[in-house]
Amino acid sequence: GCRRLLREYNIDGDNLKLSCHPNNTLTLGGIKKILKDLERQGWIADMIVIDYADILAMPSHLKEYRQQIDYNWKGMRTLSQEQHALVLTASQTKASSYDAKVLDMTHFADDKRKFAHVTAAIGINQTTAEKVNDIVRLNYMSLREFKFDVNECVHIAGCRALGNLCVLSTY
Repeated sequence: GCRRLLREYNIDGDNLKLSCHPNNTLTLGGIKKILKDLERQGWIADMIVIDYADILAMPSHLKEYRQQIDYNWKGMRTLSQEQHALVLTASQTKASSYDAKVLDMTHFADDKRKFAHVTAAIGINQTTAEKVNDIVRLNYMSLREFKFDVNECVHIAGCRALGNLCVLSTY
């Protein structure tokens, strides 16, 4: 899968490294080991994309599910600080978000402490009419050190399937 993707899109392995793992098999410790191995080879990550945080393996030394989630989210923040790199991931929202016009901090799934550890959380919003027109609205659900309005959205349009997007508005 990963090698085929790199070949198919003609991606230079010196600029992008992919590490693919089945759901619930990779821990944060495993990610750190991969990054250390790459660092020994002279390659340092600027960005670490985890697709997606909710399917990382949970730490076995913690028995309570919410503690495991909090541990992983704190660990991703630590990873960002230690590596001086952007850690980018996605997470689920709860069912009530399906009817929400704009996502906010009340739409977390499983543990609200996820928001305590991120620098920014961006909501991806879309009505049925927007979906037909391939328009998405992005908003800050949480943002450290800056003022923001959760209801202020940036409108994005284009063909998301092809990654051909354009910004229709700004914050």
